[in-house]
Amino acid sequence: MAGVGAAFEWCRSHDEAVALSRLFADNLTTSYISHAELQGLRALDPGTWSPDIGKLLEEDLTSRVASPLDPANGERARLVARGSVSGTNVAVSLVSFNRSGAVPFTEIEDMVVADTSRGKGVGHAFMDWIFEQSRQRGIARLFLESGITNEHAHEFFEELGFSQVSMVMMKTL
Repeated sequence: MAGVGAAFEWCRSHDEAVALSRLFADNLTTSYISHAELQGLRALDPGTWSPDIGKLLEEDLTSRVASPLDPANGERARLVARGSVSGTNVAVSLVSFNRSGAVPFTEIEDMVVADTSRGKGVGHAFMDWIFEQSRQRGIARLFLESGITNEHAHEFFEELGFSQVSMVMMKTL
């Protein structure tokens, strides 16, 4: 499962970040919505994306382009990575390397594989690349979150060795 010849790299270009934000927005479903989207402006409620989701994603991704690739002690690097096959973008991930706490950790904030590339090993290869990027930085803990109804993603993450460590709950007033 080599990820159909997929290549992965950090996005360092504003224009590339804009293109990746479109890939991201074009491949979202409401099952993807989790607490992070609800804590910000991305989602209106657990089943509704913001009508401005494309603009919000573009702002987020372009803001990460100049982030350092490895944070200093006490800091956090917020990055965007791309996965491509034959030069065509097929996956995007938002990754933070965090050295601000007692234990350095990687947070895989988001990962989207284009619908046309799912089931071809791209997601596995992308996660393996992120794992290696974390190891190179001396980071041994990775965290992620997933929307409660995104069962396919949950199975995928469990296959990769992730396990549930908490439950997030919300109340709307």
